[in-house]
Amino acid sequence: MDIFEKCNQRYIQDEVRDLGIYPYFHALESRQDTEVIMEGKRRIMLGSNNYLGLTTNEAVVKAGMHAYETLGSCHSYTSPSPRDS
Repeated sequence: MDIFEKCNQRYIQDEVRDLGIYPYFHALESRQDTEVIMEGKRRIMLGSNNYLGLTTNEAVVKAGMHAYETLGSCHSYTSPSPRDS
């Protein structure tokens, strides 16, 4: 089997997306919040990590900025080594 054969294969999700009935990844017509406009209707956003509305909460945003300004950023987390104490 050619190693790239699967890359060129069509799958059921490709066919349903072409038909316009793909049930995933609908475009939002409003900004991301606890409620969004999708497909012209107001809906409760349960498909993101913002269902509590914390990404727009002023106290959370300020705390995040403070943490960034004092601690910096990193793309991954490693727990401190006992030697770092």
